[in-house]
Amino acid sequence: MAYKHRIEVKEGRETRQAAVESVAGLQVIVGAAPINQLANPAEAVNVPIRVRSMDEAKELIGYSEDWDSFPICANMYASFEEFGLDNVIYINVLDPAKHKKSNTEEEVTVTNKQAVYKKPLVINGTVTVKNQESPLNEGTDYLLAYDNDGYVVITILGTGSAAEAASVKVTSESLNPTMVNASDIVGGYDPSTGIATGLSAVRNVYFKTGLVPAIIAAPGFSQEEEVAAALQAAIYEINAVYNAIALIDLDASDCKSYWTVAEKKEAFGAVDKNVVILWPKALMQGKTVWYSAIWGAAAAYSITQHDNIPSKSPSNEALPIEGMVNGDGTEVLLDYAEAEQVNSAGVVTAINYGGWTSWGNNTACFPEDNTVANKYICNRLMANWYTAHFVQQYKKYIDDPNNQRQVENLVDSENLYLNSLTTSNAIAGGRIEYVPGTEEDVLTGNNEFRITMAFWTPQEYILGTMVISEEMLIQALTEAAGGEE
Repeated sequence: MAYKHRIEVKEGRETRQAAVESVAGLQVIVGAAPINQLANPAEAVNVPIRVRSMDEAKELIGYSEDWDSFPICANMYASFEEFGLDNVIYINVLDPAKHKKSNTEEEVTVTNKQAVYKKPLVINGTVTVKNQESPLNEGTDYLLAYDNDGYVVITILGTGSAAEAASVKVTSESLNPTMVNASDIVGGYDPSTGIATGLSAVRNVYFKTGLVPAIIAAPGFSQEEEVAAALQAAIYEINAVYNAIALIDLDASDCKSYWTVAEKKEAFGAVDKNVVILWPKALMQGKTVWYSAIWGAAAAYSITQHDNIPSKSPSNEALPIEGMVNGDGTEVLLDYAEAEQVNSAGVVTAINYGGWTSWGNNTACFPEDNTVANKYICNRLMANWYTAHFVQQYKKYIDDPNNQRQVENLVDSENLYLNSLTTSNAIAGGRIEYVPGTEEDVLTGNNEFRITMAFWTPQEYILGTMVISEEMLIQALTEAAGGEE
């Protein structure tokens, strides 16, 4: 640590609320990130990056207010600025080696030894500067930095060869997020190199961070059938043992009215029990954003507010939005009956009854699959969460001696845990029991345990029956008259 003998003040960023641990509802967001300002942008491509705050997001993967070009950044704003979450995994697929454009040489005026090069998304390490036709050397003739608007500031050094220059000529390369397409998001796994890209890189989340994905989204791309199909494949048997839920946006440019939601969903073909379909788009900070960028953050926050157990439905949870819109920006306002029609198709929406909230409990498998275990989002989150718990808790038992005490220890330990979940109302009930195996099972060390659980269902409907009573009126008037005597 540098020696300090001073008094000083450093300005920090206001935090809206204390960060809340969001492991049980861990979001994994795949998309294009503005990595151009990083010291080595190539190191932030197709790798899971764990982010715990907006400051870390800017430092580790980049942040931009251009949410149209970088939908991943809308999730950063919702997760860290609005909900104060701690722990989101981002996988950036934008590769500066191929998703880029060359900027033609431009002459920039030097004022007070500084020239502001107003090209957006300039990739760190690609800037070249000349004084007339003479190449200049960074560190000797000039220094480079990014300003608050993301532009490159060229500071001319008084000891360099361009000390008196009135202008400099600059060339560079910039990121081009419009080049990122569905194939980049889908990605793939190359067994010959062991390299995973796009959604296939979800497999590396646990290896890199020790955390298990719970919610996987690709805002800005999930409305495309190719990406939606890849999302539905990516959520199962992660690292061979874990499952997650996927968020898929129903394209609000093609589906503009609640009347057409069921038809469009059916044509889209997403009917998986671990998929949440969202419609329409949202307005946040005056910008149109994909709903999945916000819903995932709201669901993760809700889980943190319930002991990091996803027993509470993520429906009817507050959203940091100003409205909902379809693809052309037309406002979408739904009353209960209209929202019910959307929900009845297995699609989640949002309503404004004294504040915007998420609205919808059903996964994409509904109404075709009406079973309690599959149709409710909270029950799928609970099933996936419990799977992760069981694997994490008892993986240490693998390769231990396979004796009766070992079996009893597992059963006793897990029944105590299930009882605690029941007592705290996290679940309706649960038990685990050993299933005796065959002689072959015993000889090969295979043990089976049957886990029976019941999850609470969301209270979707409350009816209050009101009776207008003439008898009560007469009695009240009679008592009043008697009181006057």
